[in-house]
Order: sequence, then C-alpha cells, then structure tokens
Amino acid sequence: MRLQSARPRPDAAHPMAAGTTIPATRRAGESAGDMLVRLRARFAKTSWSLTFVAFLVYTFVITTYRLPIGDVAVVAALIGLAFEKRLRFP
Repeated sequence: MRLQSARPRPDAAHPMAAGTTIPATRRAGESAGDMLVRLRARFAKTSWSLTFVAFLVYTFVITTYRLPIGDVAVVAALIGLAFEKRLRFP
C-alpha cells in the first residue's frame, strides 16, 4: 500500500479568492515609490489616539509575551478613554 504525499496537487484551487491583493506587495507595473505612497495614504486615514496605540501595545504584549506591560497598556487605554472628546458605542 502506497501513502500519498501531503503536498497539494498542482491543479488544487488557490486558497486566496480571485481578485484579492496582499496590501504590502507591489501591484503589476507599480514602482516602489508608488507602493509607499499608497501605504502612507492608508496610514493617514487611521485615527491615531492614545487609546488606539495602547490597544495595539496590549495586543502585541499578550500575543508575544515579550514585555510584562499588559497592565500598563490597559491603564493607558482607560486614561485615553477619559480624555476622548466623544465616545461612540456600536
């Protein structure tokens, strides 16, 4: 009895849907400078606040276990919420 290999068949469907792009890659015919301008515009749309940055730090800390500052990040996020001009709830 012969076991089949775990490698996918060449005719197997690609896991990504057609038409989707990976954000950090260059599009066909796009220069590196154009890609950086496109990524910079994407970051400019982000509303950076103390709460958002503290949330990013907390997410990084609890998923990587690199720094023991998860409690500090939560406190910073709560302080940031106190200084928000308006709070929105879904």
